[in-house]
Amino acid sequence: MKKWLALGFVLCLAVQSFALDMGVKAGLTSSSFAGSSSIGNTSSRSGIMLGGYVSQSFLLFDLQVEGLYIEKGNNVDMSGVNRLTEASYLEVPVLVKMKPVPLLDFSVYAGPYMAILLSGKDSGAISQDSSSFNSLDYGAVLGASYRFFAWSADARYEFGIQDVYKNATGLKNGTLSLSVGYGF
Repeated sequence: MKKWLALGFVLCLAVQSFALDMGVKAGLTSSSFAGSSSIGNTSSRSGIMLGGYVSQSFLLFDLQVEGLYIEKGNNVDMSGVNRLTEASYLEVPVLVKMKPVPLLDFSVYAGPYMAILLSGKDSGAISQDSSSFNSLDYGAVLGASYRFFAWSADARYEFGIQDVYKNATGLKNGTLSLSVGYGF
């Protein structure tokens, strides 16, 4: 009987150690274009970020996969003409999270992201629809998060690698995001 109780206890611990952490998050984004092309005086575009995450803890790190709706874009003043670029993406970052101080719930993370264009609009001197945008965006994410019980706060920067436009202008998305989350 004691062997069965011990085996049951070990199995419960094993299942608990492989439990997935899931949650939702929402936040604000501030994005602009970065790259080699000179396009005038740029300013950032504000947007929103909504989605969820699944995280698995391992011995030295956590692996977190997210599914996000995210708004990116840019605002440019070219000789007095304002050009606003708005793009919405379905984004999937895959992040490796590490805790620099094991006893605190503060984490730093990095990883790649891939995003599919949902809609895009370029208004200003020449209005363009989403056909001028690349349908795929990818890049790298670098950030930090703090967890307080089931709540979390998150700050990250995304470095785009793919050109925003199909005509290879050298312009890439650069996005700062601040979000709060709730884990189940």
